[in-house]
Amino acid sequence: MSERSISLRILDLKFILGELEEDVVKHMRGQKAAGTRIRKALQEIRTEAQVARVQILKEQKDPKFPKTASLPDWYSDAKPKAKRGSTRRRMPRTEGWNALSEHLRF
Repeated sequence: MSERSISLRILDLKFILGELEEDVVKHMRGQKAAGTRIRKALQEIRTEAQVARVQILKEQKDPKFPKTASLPDWYSDAKPKAKRGSTRRRMPRTEGWNALSEHLRF
């Protein structure tokens, strides 16, 4: 059984979270089936996170584990860019969460 890299597992977790946005809105409107889908997805996240934790521990204990490794491409793109002279860094918000937060305002 070949193990997937941690970066791919994190991308899977992000994907699962992204799929939840629409169901969260439906759940807030009172749709019971959306709540069931949310709970199922959260269970998948929990399971995937546990597998990733075990894999990280296994890699850390392995003497052949590389001490220096190159970062995945998506990591450098996701890092926030600070303005010149600014000490505060801000993460850009994704459009999906902006739409969700706009929708949930009363």
